[in-house]
Amino acid sequence: MLSDLRFALRRLRLSPGFSGLAAIMFALGVGATTTVFTLINTVLLRPPEQVREPERTVAVYTSDFSGPRFGYTSYLDLEDYRAGTAGVLDLAGHMLQPLSASTGSENFRVLGELVTGNYFAVLGVEPVRGRLFAEGGGASEIVISHALWERRFGAAPDVLGRAFRLSGHTFTIAGVAPRGFTGTTRGVGVELWLPLEAARILDPAEDLLTSRGDRGLFLVGRLAQGAEIADAQSRLAVVAGRLHAEHRDAWTDVTGAARAVTVLPEREARVFPSIRG
Repeated sequence: MLSDLRFALRRLRLSPGFSGLAAIMFALGVGATTTVFTLINTVLLRPPEQVREPERTVAVYTSDFSGPRFGYTSYLDLEDYRAGTAGVLDLAGHMLQPLSASTGSENFRVLGELVTGNYFAVLGVEPVRGRLFAEGGGASEIVISHALWERRFGAAPDVLGRAFRLSGHTFTIAGVAPRGFTGTTRGVGVELWLPLEAARILDPAEDLLTSRGDRGLFLVGRLAQGAEIADAQSRLAVVAGRLHAEHRDAWTDVTGAARAVTVLPEREARVFPSIRG
């Protein structure tokens, strides 16, 4: 329960959904119909830019301690989900991470995202410069967004290999994401990506990779050719049952029921389901 509470508090300031969009709409007033529609279309109605075959992508949620179905997932649970859905679904994890940044000549704040090594591969996103992450890659490499590359580095072709200080630690730029790709969390523009293993660099006490109760990951997946959401859902139900039997403390909610896993197509996850209802 304490792990769930800690992560609920950590994520509250970054929860995706209607809050930011609603504030913008209120400020614009009822007369700004065209602007409002453009915002809704950009944030909610279109699939994320630069993602290959978005109709085959899904979001996966683990129910949280208080009962709602659409919660975050721990890294250890993700590893079990991946093993249990092999051949049907490829899963990746991602977690928003605000950071202080420095290029040497200027200091500023950025919104980063910690991601598993297969994150870009699952989404089918290709770099415009350098390379993206791979399983087992270096923890001190980062990928920057196209917008950050232009804004902070003047779209310099020699940006690869440059040092980039993040929250007091030195990272190396390995690649540049394609124009328009800012992650898959709606209403939030991610500016750079770090390997999940970098969590230990940023905070040596971080136990994200080793604690089953440390739930902080959004999960995105890609269905194999010919696979259906029902196939992934049935596989994950089996995994969930096993995890509840093996890790009862971590897998039992406040009502005494087992946690559950839910798979949604990308189009139904554009508004965070717990907000949508």
